[in-house]
Amino acid sequence: MKASAAALATQLRDVIPAYTAKPDVTVIAHSLGGLVARHALQADDIAPRVRDVITLATPHHGTVLASLLMADARIRKKVGLFGFFCQRMSRRVWPITPGMQGMAYDNLDDLITHDVSDYGAHENRDLAHLNRSDKIAGKITRADGPRARQPLARKPQPLGPDPPLDHGPPQSHFQRSRSVSPSRERPGPSAWA
Repeated sequence: MKASAAALATQLRDVIPAYTAKPDVTVIAHSLGGLVARHALQADDIAPRVRDVITLATPHHGTVLASLLMADARIRKKVGLFGFFCQRMSRRVWPITPGMQGMAYDNLDDLITHDVSDYGAHENRDLAHLNRSDKIAGKITRADGPRARQPLARKPQPLGPDPPLDHGPPQSHFQRSRSVSPSRERPGPSAWA
C-alpha cells in the first residue's frame, strides 16, 4: 500500500498546483483506495492542496477477516480444524497481497484480544498509527452505511441499530404485481392459440 500511496502522492503533486489560496480539489476513493488516498495525503506538501476526501466503503480500521486470513497455522487453536480448513481454502480466492495486508484490522478497540500473537492473527500497526495521527481526519467524509456523513473516528465506534427505512405503506404481493399497466401485461394463454 505504501508504494501505491507514494505513486498517488507523486501524481497529486504533478496535477494539483502547490500553495493554492483556496484548495478546490476533492478526492473520492472507494474501498482500499480510501486507505491509499489517506496515506498519500499525509505528506505536508499535499494535504493543504486538497479540500475534502470522500470515501465509499473504505475499511478505515481494516477488517478482521483480512487479519484472520493472514494468520498462520496457530489460528487452528482458536477456530478448530474446520475453521482452519476454511481459512486455507479462502487464501486461494484471496491471496495474501500488499493490499490484503493494508486492509488488516488495526485493533484500536481491542476487538482482537491481547493474545493475538498466540493465534497468529495479523494486526495492522501501520493503519493503527495512521488512525492515531491522521493529518487529514477533519477533511474525510464517509459516504457509506449508517455512519455516512459522520467524521472519521479515531477509534471504531459501535454501530448501533440501522435507521429505519421508509418504503411507504405496506403493500401485499398482489398489489405490487398489479401495478403494471394493462397495456404492458403479458398476453394470456388464449392469445397464443
